[in-house]
Amino acid sequence: MNDGPQIHVPLWQERSTADLVREVASTASALVGKEVELARVELKNDFASELATLKSFAVAAVAGVLALAALLIAAVIALMPYVDARLAAVAIAAVFALVAIVAGTIGWRHHVTKPLARTRKIVEEDVQWAKQRLT
Repeated sequence: MNDGPQIHVPLWQERSTADLVREVASTASALVGKEVELARVELKNDFASELATLKSFAVAAVAGVLALAALLIAAVIALMPYVDARLAAVAIAAVFALVAIVAGTIGWRHHVTKPLARTRKIVEEDVQWAKQRLT
């Protein structure tokens, strides 16, 4: 048994239009606040992912520069006495090019393709909910 005071919550049909509008506005305000917070968290995560992408691309760029340097060094000094200089230079450059391709591919996996995807979905659902509630 509940001995406390009984609270009567009126049905929406019993409430005034102004009261209903205030409730909708209050609910919408709280919803917007939650969505802004979600967007902040999602942006922070997206930024961290993009930073990882940038770091991997930096490694790929350095590896690309090293590939060019290796090509020049290998062609002039390293293997000229043993094999054709062109073949040696291409082989060493190919190793560094492979490193650049792998680093670039790893970096691309961290790239955010749809920023704020969860926030967009929730906003779309909220708009649908608001349209249904207002009709």
